[in-house]
Amino acid sequence: MKLTGRSDLSNTSYNVTFSYGSDSQGNVTANNVNSNISGFTFGVSYRHIASSSTVSGNTITVTTRGVLNYNVFVEGVGTVFTQNVQLKGTYNPCTRGR
Repeated sequence: MKLTGRSDLSNTSYNVTFSYGSDSQGNVTANNVNSNISGFTFGVSYRHIASSSTVSGNTITVTTRGVLNYNVFVEGVGTVFTQNVQLKGTYNPCTRGR
């Protein structure tokens, strides 16, 4: 599953991906949570640090943490400012997120 949100940066999106399924009792499970940025990313880079997921009923809540680097050059070279980022979202596979 992929959740996408807009950033304050023009034409840049934060993306959170994860896998979900069900266990042998039919309970919803989630794993493989990751995050990245896409779009126009010239002058910025993002590093995923940690993630977690919880399930309540059929609702999956994912949380990721990362660092957004503002660079003079590219890919962390010439970093002039860093910003901690936390992304949190929910998804219900039974209602497709509604």
